[in-house]
Amino acid sequence: MITEKSKMEKKYYSFKKLFFAYLFFTIPLSLLSGILGAFNVPVVYFNDAPVYGWRAIIITILFIPLIAGIASSFNWLILNIGVFLYDSFMSLVKRNNRALRPKS
Repeated sequence: MITEKSKMEKKYYSFKKLFFAYLFFTIPLSLLSGILGAFNVPVVYFNDAPVYGWRAIIITILFIPLIAGIASSFNWLILNIGVFLYDSFMSLVKRNNRALRPKS
């Protein structure tokens, strides 16, 4: 018999929190690749051409919110679908437990 409420039930993930998590993860990586591009290390490619100098730094800074937005959108969608499926499954389990309980 399930008596206590599940901690995951009806608790959907916040897009804002996921976006800022991915944003702060991509900032150092993008800045590092931009700095390496400024020193003529071919790590930044734009339209299949290596980019060097100030253009590399500017392109990586402009791509930070784009990468964070794409990653957080994808994860937000997948995580919330998982929470929805979990909630649906748990409601079925609770319903079956009530139906199988002997009546006294």
